[in-house]
Amino acid sequence: MRYSGSERAKIREIINTFGDYIKAAKNFDIIHSRKFGYIKISFADASLDSSGTVQLILDSEDMLELLFFEILADTQGTSIDGEYLLQPVDEGRERFIRAVHKALPETLNFEEREKYLVSAERFLMGISGERCNY
Repeated sequence: MRYSGSERAKIREIINTFGDYIKAAKNFDIIHSRKFGYIKISFADASLDSSGTVQLILDSEDMLELLFFEILADTQGTSIDGEYLLQPVDEGRERFIRAVHKALPETLNFEEREKYLVSAERFLMGISGERCNY
């Protein structure tokens, strides 16, 4: 897949920002193929004995959304059919935002950290059907 220069830079920024989280993940990885672009490979559990999935990452928004879904699954859990077991709104939201905050490197400046935390809030609002006013 061909990404524009600016899109490729945005994707690399996200990968660098969440690099430690990606490296620590037991059941997914993000790889780059010259032929297909960035790809997320994941398995249902960390034993890697389960069936896996491959997802082509279309752009930087897609990359960030995939990472947020992984963080959500880590904090909320999923059911057998893959649906998210959403916790009570305030408790679940707080746990998710804390996990995103923890995944961000300490060296990230305030503006960059805030950008990702606002994106995480928008992501939560999008999947919960809430309106986003910012």
